[in-house]
Amino acid sequence: MPDQDGMETIGQIRTHWPDLPIIAMSGGWRTISPDTILETAKALGAQDALAKPFDRQTLVEAIRRRLAAG
Repeated sequence: MPDQDGMETIGQIRTHWPDLPIIAMSGGWRTISPDTILETAKALGAQDALAKPFDRQTLVEAIRRRLAAG
């Protein structure tokens, strides 16, 4: 994302659509581990967080969890 990072995006989504489910995905930054980034994403409002690389089944399961919680 060239103009903003995922944390800013989560903040904007929460402002405009507070109930929209969010699944964060991250490979991490060079100085911060993916686990830390994804924990922060959850603290900002993401319901699920996936560390890259992940397989298709992991993504499908996360989507199913969000749909079931809907």
